Amino acid sequence: MSQRVVSEGLKDRVTEQMIIQFLMARKFEVDRAMTLLYSHLQWKATNNIVGDNVPLTPSILRELESGRVIVPPLSRDLAGAQVIFFKPALLTASTASNPTDFCVAIYYMLQRCIADLRTQRLGFLFVCDLRGTKMTQVDTKPIRAILDMLQNKFPGRLRKVLLLEPPKFFRMAFRLVKPFISQKYLDKMTVMELRDITKYVSPSALPAEYGGSMPFDQRACIAQLQMENQKTAAPVVSSIPASVYGVAAQ
Repeated sequence: MSQRVVSEGLKDRVTEQMIIQFLMARKFEVDRAMTLLYSHLQWKATNNIVGDNVPLTPSILRELESGRVIVPPLSRDLAGAQVIFFKPALLTASTASNPTDFCVAIYYMLQRCIADLRTQRLGFLFVCDLRGTKMTQVDTKPIRAILDMLQNKFPGRLRKVLLLEPPKFFRMAFRLVKPFISQKYLDKMTVMELRDITKYVSPSALPAEYGGSMPFDQRACIAQLQMENQKTAAPVVSSIPASVYGVAAQ
């Protein structure tokens, strides 16, 4: 694949690490990996992302600090996949009308995760925490944008999606976005109660709000990421110091 990349004029836009990521994401099927790579590069260009350096603008930082998506680096499921927590109940009207910064913020966090070869190999477990979600917050625009990025633009491997305690209206609302979800992703979705989450994630790897014992401070984590972002274009999640953990949430 590396020879094909060079011959097609992508030498200055890809690295050996990227090539490995895309090959692993598509189980070393070269044509599928190339299709994903081109879509990825086009998406980055559309969102003004140069190389691996995501510009942490004030609006993107606000998205990261909002808690709508949290990625505790030490939170892994029983199979070793990185756990991502998504809270639709925290979505706002501005995010729904213009989900670009929201998607870029998610991309930034996930890109940092797959810099760890273990995460690239074992993939992600998404916990979609639907508790407290209102019908007005189930907007197809941001959900479609996120799904498109995850399915068609990002070299990550999704292991499972846990739909945590969906409200009664969710089944009706889900029909609106279901056509935009590949069957492969649909097969990975499981509806469950909060009390059953430990079937997938150990309590020691869960934040307190999910009944776990892992302390995590989102603001402290984002502040550390911002500091690291000023020093290097593509830091690794595992480089976050232990001081981030054990700090009481403010």
